[in-house]
Amino acid sequence: MARGIFRVVECWSYDGDMPKIDVVLVSVDGRRVPEKGVLRLNIDTGFSGSILLTRRHYEMFMLGELPESAFRVYRTLTGEIVMRRARATLTLPKVGVELETFVETPRLGEGKLLAGREVINKIPMLLNGPEKTCCYVSKAELLEK
Repeated sequence: MARGIFRVVECWSYDGDMPKIDVVLVSVDGRRVPEKGVLRLNIDTGFSGSILLTRRHYEMFMLGELPESAFRVYRTLTGEIVMRRARATLTLPKVGVELETFVETPRLGEGKLLAGREVINKIPMLLNGPEKTCCYVSKAELLEK
């Protein structure tokens, strides 16, 4: 639960039922994904990991891939899914926020473009479903009277 007073820094709209966030990812060797523009990720509170990528997007991060012993295994209704995992830097270009994170993709299968709870919990944000907006917020500085 958020406590205190927050100031909205920047908001962006999304279409459909899933809130989205625009990011830029950078691999350990400095390659930017995407090369130009932003990567739009669905915000998925049901995914406990950091960033889930399609196999095509994940290929850019293979130099920073962790050893197989550090791969995660997620349990789903259809069974266990082993995820390849690599280091990355995530940037929110609209607000200039940067943080270290991990990107993942299924060892078997295509993957999706998702921002999971591990990343969401590091970013102060407001999801406004009725208005279909996602806002980056910061703690407001209160003036003493």
